Amino acid sequence: MTDITKYKNVSLSKEAYQQLKKQSKQVTDVDLSISKTVELASNVLQGIIEDPHWVKPLRGSPAYQHFKTQLINENRQDN
Repeated sequence: MTDITKYKNVSLSKEAYQQLKKQSKQVTDVDLSISKTVELASNVLQGIIEDPHWVKPLRGSPAYQHFKTQLINENRQDN
């Protein structure tokens, strides 16, 4: 049985799942599980965010507002 104090589930779009399946076979010299591929992707993104040269999005900028609108619309289509 899964230890709920250590693990959580996530839902993915079918497209994201297919991308992860491809990535799981290409990112290392062994095939990773989807869970490990997601964990690796999260660790890579965290490394980017923690980089001192990372520039956080300017929340009020038109480019950010456009990005946010697209993200919200994509999320609504998935639900």
